[in-house]
Amino acid sequence: MRARSAGTVTNPANCGGYVDMPRLQSTIRSLTTKYPDFGGVDGWEYFNSLPGGTGAPWQWVQQVAPVVKG
Repeated sequence: MRARSAGTVTNPANCGGYVDMPRLQSTIRSLTTKYPDFGGVDGWEYFNSLPGGTGAPWQWVQQVAPVVKG
């Protein structure tokens, strides 16, 4: 069985389709409930991911990872 994953834009400055963190977390929760094999989320243009921006892009991962793990 292949794990499912999703991708998202991490900053509205990068391109269209940005989803803010609360909505992204809610969507991930829905996906992990619907798909037990859900494997993760990739972020487009990590270097300036919000909420940390260029100074702390790792904050995006800190907020997404716990939701993926459930």
